Amino acid sequence: MLAQLVPGAGNPDTRMTVSENRTATLRGQEATLIVSEGVNSENISYRQASIAFEGKSGPALILFSESVEAWHQPAFDEFLASIH
Repeated sequence: MLAQLVPGAGNPDTRMTVSENRTATLRGQEATLIVSEGVNSENISYRQASIAFEGKSGPALILFSESVEAWHQPAFDEFLASIH
């Protein structure tokens, strides 16, 4: 299932490079947002963001992946800000 959700996750030849680490606040807690970029097996450049935080009932993880061409940073930042 992960291979369907994350481009290249099922391909061991896909390589990700961390392009940014920054602090974000979710549910009033500071957490590290990791942004990576890579090229999948279909030669499409994509960006992936992940952030782990304490959810309502325990640990939570957001993993968001999109082609670089379709990535819209303001929309992603708005999504993170909406998590309470």
